[in-house]
Amino acid sequence: MAVRECLLAATGFAVTFALALLVLVWQGVSLQATFNALIMNQVRMNVSPGFWYGAVELSRFWIAWAMAGLGGAVLSARAQRSGKENLYRLMVPFQVLFGSAALLIALIVPGLLLGFVTPFCWLLLFPRAYDGPPRHVYARVLLSAATVLQTLTAYPFAGSQTYFLRVLLMLVAVISLFDGLHPLSQQAGLAPMFRRFARPAAAVTLAAVALAYPVFAYRANRLYASLTPLDLPGAERIHVEKAEAEDYQWLVTHLRQNCDTFVSLPGIPSLYFWTGKPLPGRVDQPPGPLNMDQWMDLFTAAQQQAIADDFSRHPGACAVYHPSGVDFWNTGHHDVRGWPLANYILTHFKTIGQSGDYQFMVRSERQLDIPAGVRRELRRQKR
Repeated sequence: MAVRECLLAATGFAVTFALALLVLVWQGVSLQATFNALIMNQVRMNVSPGFWYGAVELSRFWIAWAMAGLGGAVLSARAQRSGKENLYRLMVPFQVLFGSAALLIALIVPGLLLGFVTPFCWLLLFPRAYDGPPRHVYARVLLSAATVLQTLTAYPFAGSQTYFLRVLLMLVAVISLFDGLHPLSQQAGLAPMFRRFARPAAAVTLAAVALAYPVFAYRANRLYASLTPLDLPGAERIHVEKAEAEDYQWLVTHLRQNCDTFVSLPGIPSLYFWTGKPLPGRVDQPPGPLNMDQWMDLFTAAQQQAIADDFSRHPGACAVYHPSGVDFWNTGHHDVRGWPLANYILTHFKTIGQSGDYQFMVRSERQLDIPAGVRRELRRQKR
């Protein structure tokens, strides 16, 4: 049955894939364009620059901990089949310690929940964990499997989704803790007292959580309101740090006054919206306008050259150079001048002003000065 089910799954995947390709072809999308979008662009954007993978911040110790969890699952399964009763006596205090430690980690260093809880999600499936109706078994199986699978959202790039996956990990910890407390209360004759305080404790906890969220939201709103409004078209209600707001406002002012179009290295698409300036690149020819931030890796050398050719037709063109932004994207440590469009900017443009780490550039033959009182001298270069 397992082989048959695998073949059925593979067949279903192949049929779905073929139908998706047929729909794209019917809509006028060529197979070459689909291949570039799904494969080649991803290689240029993620694999070649070297940031296709961002590791979870866990030390090598957690590899040993994961192996311990696997070993514990195997030993528990064998002991269950052999009917060893001492396994149950040992498991109860371990469940209490494990659940308590996991909740403590959630309060102090929640980033370690992924490494600590995941290898022991099988504790939810441990026999006699809870003498409940049969439907609880299916719920536990689903929760255990969903918790483990959800941790995969942290791969290949561990970003903000690592915060979301902690929810089920904490739920596993709570259930494990109460699975251990339940038989302990029965053995110690504390079941009546446990039941008496369980409901009030749960109510108080839920009420505290419900009250905490409005408090956190109020504090976050006060903090956000204390920041500087960006005060740019479409972004009037966006607040940022004062220096960042000043940089963007400075750029927008000079791009509006002195440029008919511009290219930023790396790309800052929002500047086109804020300034109302057109994007370089012909609409009727691939790759189209330069509408990406990471155009250095997304666009091929030929595509960048096509945009550079269109860009060269504008005598009033400008450029924005952000060195730290280039360093952020260029994790593969490529030669910046190896990108045709970047090489065109650095060869034919000069810097005449700077705000923070943003350099305002115009063509080398163009004589332009930034009005007094707004210009920020290039102190780093003069030093």
